[in-house]
Amino acid sequence: MKPLPVLLSLLLLAAPVVAAVGPIDGHAGEVAGVAPADTAAASSADATTNDVTAAGDDVTAAGDDGTVVGDVAAQGTTNGTSIQNETPPGYNVLSLPPDADTAWSITGHSANLGPASELEVMRTTGRMQTEEIRANVERASSLEERQRRIVAAESSIRQAEVSLHQRQRRAIEAHAAGEISDEELLVELGRIALRAEILADRLDVVKNLADETEGFNLATENLQLRLAVYQGPIRSHAVDVARGEAAPNRVFVESTTDGLVLATIVDGTYVREVFRDDKWDRGASGFEDVSDARNVTTSAYPNIADSDTSTLGSGTPVRVTLNHDPGQLRTFVSAGDGGVFVEHQTRDLEKFTEGETLNTTQDGLNLTIERTYAGGPVRVTVVDTETGDPIQGATVTVAADQGESTEVGTTNEEGQLWILSPGDSYRVTVIDDPRVARLTGIEPMTPPRVEE
Repeated sequence: MKPLPVLLSLLLLAAPVVAAVGPIDGHAGEVAGVAPADTAAASSADATTNDVTAAGDDVTAAGDDGTVVGDVAAQGTTNGTSIQNETPPGYNVLSLPPDADTAWSITGHSANLGPASELEVMRTTGRMQTEEIRANVERASSLEERQRRIVAAESSIRQAEVSLHQRQRRAIEAHAAGEISDEELLVELGRIALRAEILADRLDVVKNLADETEGFNLATENLQLRLAVYQGPIRSHAVDVARGEAAPNRVFVESTTDGLVLATIVDGTYVREVFRDDKWDRGASGFEDVSDARNVTTSAYPNIADSDTSTLGSGTPVRVTLNHDPGQLRTFVSAGDGGVFVEHQTRDLEKFTEGETLNTTQDGLNLTIERTYAGGPVRVTVVDTETGDPIQGATVTVAADQGESTEVGTTNEEGQLWILSPGDSYRVTVIDDPRVARLTGIEPMTPPRVEE
């Protein structure tokens, strides 16, 4: 997935297309109503899913009599009883602290011209300011004055990065407290990302001016990496969605006071973006040996430690990239008392093997769910019980066990659809009119966490 400019979230938070698991806002683990900003979208979604929900309710009793196969019987039942929560094998993921109070939801987003104009104004204004800085340096009447103006320009960018860090922290705290919606959070992250992009471009200009100045050197690598912390693959993809260059999709959002998890599925790829402010020691002096940062990452993700690895930077943070067969892992590592505090993961879904199979047979349909951790990719598969043929075009809905169902897509020619796992117990219903099959009481697994 190409790293897109950061218009991203901005447009991205576009349409409040409804929470992934129906109108769900999981705040501190509770299922609540949709935030006021999402009311219209939720109402529209409910209108389209009421019939589906009723049909699913009719199947609940039938499900009790349905044949349950696979490992489900050993872990729980499909009639609403919770399934044991275990940790799947496979690649580790950076997560929020296990004892943290978190708010989560899954929200659909699509093109939205509202924030777009604001971002374009920001971009244009930023470029004009950068050109003014260039001209100001070039107008210097002496070498000493030129150097002074270059230093002042770099210092202003450094101060702006501090402001960005504070701004992002406030946004995450507000989301965790339920003061802003997913949409509002994503829009703000988009603004922050765009601002970071503008500053990074400006820093390149200042660096070039320094290189052209006799007897002057300006180290900017560490500041560039700090600005890169505010970028991310999900935010970038949001820009494509907002521009209509990519299909609308759904985003899992989970937050606590000093951490954020974003996850989505794009073109057969699972994408995960995590930020842990509590693990960023911003005052640390840096690594004595850059290999130390690489070792921190390979220790945190032992199953991909033998992958093609590259590092960038030597201060704090250091960026470490591991390319492996199923995808790519990129981390930002803090020196001092920190560790891995940013994770960007992309995974080929066809090579995602961490899921645990749950299965039921109802109404002539064999439904299989490969559950995983909250925000992880879940494969839904449905085949005809009698013929064994995959059911293409079956409607898939997801809901918190006590909530309204939301349609999340239809199965492909292989009878499959990938969805994102909710953060709490949920149910999945598949409708091949007039047949319906359902699995309930699905509990997200404990994620294979990077050690705290």
